[in-house]
Amino acid sequence: SKCGQPAMHGFELMRQVSAMRPGIRVILFSGQPDVTIKAMGVVPPSVPFLRKPFSLDALVRTVCHTLSPPQPPPP
Repeated sequence: SKCGQPAMHGFELMRQVSAMRPGIRVILFSGQPDVTIKAMGVVPPSVPFLRKPFSLDALVRTVCHTLSPPQPPPP
């Protein structure tokens, strides 16, 4: 790959891994502006997304939230 760029972007990696392991939990992060990411339409609303740079606190909160058991819907 050119200039150390990965051959596959995280979005594509997420799709491929999710196809192999349905239900796997992922967190995506990017240095691209939010507008660009939303325009690409590649981040499902259910997937946590962090925009670089992010704080350690934001990362810890996101990881804890992502790994916590799903909450049942309210009655």
